[in-house]
Amino acid sequence: MLNKYLHQFSNLHRNKLKGEIAPHKPIMLLSVMDLIEAGFITSNKIEFSEMLEERFKSNWKRYVKTDSVFKPNAGTPFWHLNYEPFWRLVPFCGGEETLAQLKKSNPYSSGTIRKNIRYAEIDSELFELMKDVVGRKELKQCIMHN
Repeated sequence: MLNKYLHQFSNLHRNKLKGEIAPHKPIMLLSVMDLIEAGFITSNKIEFSEMLEERFKSNWKRYVKTDSVFKPNAGTPFWHLNYEPFWRLVPFCGGEETLAQLKKSNPYSSGTIRKNIRYAEIDSELFELMKDVVGRKELKQCIMHN
């Protein structure tokens, strides 16, 4: 099970700009794991909270070089992780129709996400690995090396 997620984390779909690979998804995953470890996220349903945004910004400052062409918008990876096999966005109402409509606008803003997305649901097996000290360490190391 761990190997499955290590493989998925090693092969995240990431944007490139001016030869630089976007750090957003790895930073978001590190932030989620930090909040799970601290006991603030207690289920596999990840809400787009101010706490998550703050942790994202903190990790961005820690891991991303200051002259990066990318900006630390936490909404970007929260939305785009939906294209990874372990992360699913769950809207408040309207289901897939809501998600399809949001794709036509700017779904990355914090306000849009808070208004329309109830939470992101990660695989329950992945959540268990993120809760586990050893599993979390392996997943974090995988992110840091990729």
